[in-house]
Amino acid sequence: MKNIELDNIEKLVCLVEQASVDIAPTYKQWYRLGFALSNELGEIGRSYYHRLCRFYPRYNEQETNMRFNRCLKSKKGGITISTLFYLAKEAGISINQCSDKSYLENKKQSVHIPKPAPEPQPDIEYMRWETVEQIMQQYENNVFIQWLSGIVGGELTDLAIEMYKIGTAKDGGTLFPHIDLENNVCSIKKILFKKDGHREDNGKGYDWKHPENWKRIFFGEHLLIDKKKTVAIVEAEKTAIIGNMCVPEFIWLSPSGKNGMTKEKCHCLHGRNVILFPDAGCANEWREIAEKLQLKRICNYYVSLIIENEEKGLDVADFLIGEMPKPNVPKSTTPTKTSVAVLTLQPTIKTQQPTIESATAQEIKQDKQLNDEDFSNKKKTATLENEINELADYFSNYFSTMDLPDEPMTLNALTEIIDPHYFVESNLKCLRANSNNMAYLPYLERLQEFKTYLEELKPQLFTK
Repeated sequence: MKNIELDNIEKLVCLVEQASVDIAPTYKQWYRLGFALSNELGEIGRSYYHRLCRFYPRYNEQETNMRFNRCLKSKKGGITISTLFYLAKEAGISINQCSDKSYLENKKQSVHIPKPAPEPQPDIEYMRWETVEQIMQQYENNVFIQWLSGIVGGELTDLAIEMYKIGTAKDGGTLFPHIDLENNVCSIKKILFKKDGHREDNGKGYDWKHPENWKRIFFGEHLLIDKKKTVAIVEAEKTAIIGNMCVPEFIWLSPSGKNGMTKEKCHCLHGRNVILFPDAGCANEWREIAEKLQLKRICNYYVSLIIENEEKGLDVADFLIGEMPKPNVPKSTTPTKTSVAVLTLQPTIKTQQPTIESATAQEIKQDKQLNDEDFSNKKKTATLENEINELADYFSNYFSTMDLPDEPMTLNALTEIIDPHYFVESNLKCLRANSNNMAYLPYLERLQEFKTYLEELKPQLFTK
């Protein structure tokens, strides 16, 4: 369009504004005016459309935007910019009556029209919950589950299956459902693993199944229903599962790759304490991602350097596995999903940053940690299962002599025990329910640390 013609349109619109007259009072005139401006000016015509339509008594900005959007898409032929001048003339407005002075004065007073409203987004679609129920089977064919069971034993693997709803694909791949806080199944990611627990690297190691309009979320988001626990974020789904086994005080999530961290996903972290666990050599990348997402406006976060100085390429999963005590289980052990009750036995602890330590039977037997001479002599000759049971009895008798407070107790600079009674009770129950599994020995370490704390700092509790 020539500049002189556009200038004439501007002059005409200024005259309409000066007269405060509605030049398109009927529906037919309203949409013909929209086509006249959209066909001639395209998106530029939107502001003129608002300026002309605002004198209609029931003018609505959103409705006017929607009408102009339809005009842009339809491009109805036969309606030209002449329609604008015709409608204005019918309302008694003509550019011939416009002086340069009145035009310039009115142009200064023209109303600022807001940007067009965004197109409405389609509704989010979800997968059927029955799909999750159907995939939670055939673990004897699941390469990852078989490997995991050989590392940590069937009981902890059962627990992971039930918590994260892990499934099995027809080709032996592992299915990781992404379930949100409302228990909606947003997507299912399939990963093919090798027998050593690492992902297939042939370019076909993973795949997604999801609806057309799906919501991107963290793997494990549904576990955030527990409002007290600190959230740990790691790169991969496999690492989140292993992290949960090693440090159950945290809720372990995965964004499906460090580049999968988005503002959309991070909304669920609002107000939480969050620890980011980058793989070795990736701490700066994770810091940059957190700053780009302005994560500090959403939650209190901390970037862990626990393996930053390890050999480059080491991931958090390999590090945790290296620190984890290995159970004495046969290779043919298959998870049975019978230990789900352990879910209710986790201690309630609020932690601000990780304290991941290895725990072996030899360390538990050392007199450095347990100073009671009679008890130490007894446990040296016990089998693992009897030993753990006797240790549990020992701690049970020990804490029964104390009048534990009802309010939270600060164990150290990093850990606060919300409910001391529940902390002791849940750790003891978990130990007794899994006395033949070395992976549960860290529960003994926690009880011993609590015992030492009470003896050194809280002697007044020995009142019974």
